[in-house]
Amino acid sequence: MAFSRRSMMLGTAAGGAALTLAACGGGDDGGSGGGSGGGGGTGEPIYANTTEPENPLIPTNTGEVGGGRIVTMIFAGLVYYAADGTAENDIAESIESEDNQNWTITIREGLTYSDGSTPITAEDFVNAWNFGANAANAQLGQYFFEPIEGYDELSAEGVAEDATLTGLEVVDERTFTVRLISPQSDFPTRLGYSAYMPLPPSAFDDIEAYGEMPLANGPYKLETWTHDQELVLVPNESYDGPRAPQNSGITFTVYQDPETMYLDLQSNQVDVVD
Repeated sequence: MAFSRRSMMLGTAAGGAALTLAACGGGDDGGSGGGSGGGGGTGEPIYANTTEPENPLIPTNTGEVGGGRIVTMIFAGLVYYAADGTAENDIAESIESEDNQNWTITIREGLTYSDGSTPITAEDFVNAWNFGANAANAQLGQYFFEPIEGYDELSAEGVAEDATLTGLEVVDERTFTVRLISPQSDFPTRLGYSAYMPLPPSAFDDIEAYGEMPLANGPYKLETWTHDQELVLVPNESYDGPRAPQNSGITFTVYQDPETMYLDLQSNQVDVVD
């Protein structure tokens, strides 16, 4: 259960236990949730509680609340889950199939990561999915790629580190194809889970170091991460999608003592706790 000192929207992403605060504004003129266009909202910053992420912030290796709520805010996938649970396009322009087994995915044109210069490409999705599926990388979210052709070989013990899924193919900068092991009509709906989010080429230079301060593509970007104390998110001005923030940032405090958290809530030092 969540408690707040303001009237706010508070939600949990399906399967990820992620706190959805992008639509929350601290002031009276916070605006409505959603809409497109980058930049931060006019509302005040939001202060919330969290737990320390167990691992570096890599989408395919994040499976708990503390990391999941951050990953969901700093990364954007092909689709996102609306308040009613339906999957809506985010990075994707289209996800199409004539047989529910062979899918063609096209991403929107002109999108970049939070540095404003690194383009988001189809290859970023394919590389991230191959990394997540390859058993050599021991990713917690490896099983998400089981429906894709070639998973059995890629998940085998002793697989080569550069082995890839045979069911993935880059067509051009904005398009890639996915071949599943069987027809699965709900495949597009699954693509909002964090395991399916893209990674920029620089992530693979040092994946552990990358996860400490990710160059990502979501509504927010990670400004600072003081381990076991707080994580500070600010709006990503390069994000051009339906989850644009309506506040000027979110600070997550890592509380070790629930009593301290409750006292901070009473004294207006924190806006939302769960």
